[in-house]
Amino acid sequence: MTTNHIKHDIDTTARPEWLRLPKSGERCALTGLSRSALNELILPNYVNNFDPPVKSVSLRKPGQVRGVRLIHTASLLLYLESLARVESDPSQSPAADSSKIRMADSKCEVHLNKERSEHL
Repeated sequence: MTTNHIKHDIDTTARPEWLRLPKSGERCALTGLSRSALNELILPNYVNNFDPPVKSVSLRKPGQVRGVRLIHTASLLLYLESLARVESDPSQSPAADSSKIRMADSKCEVHLNKERSEHL
């Protein structure tokens, strides 16, 4: 009798799907970005042409004024990677990169909507 050894690739660098927006004066544990830098990426504002490139959600109970802001990790990392690609190859168009990000965001949204509907 022989035993087959199956190799399993285990991702020891598992990341959370959502990151909490760091407290004021602190930095993101994953990226090192400040709270204000992350806010420029996740909230509509003049800097991002009122179209945030990174997906986030605000968790609040009905009637509450304050909530918890969560940042979608994959969306944030995809955006940062697109910036690195543009820096390494200046011939790449930022508009093309932003369309890729939007497409990835829409795929994330479809995935999230599917998960939500499964839990209902």
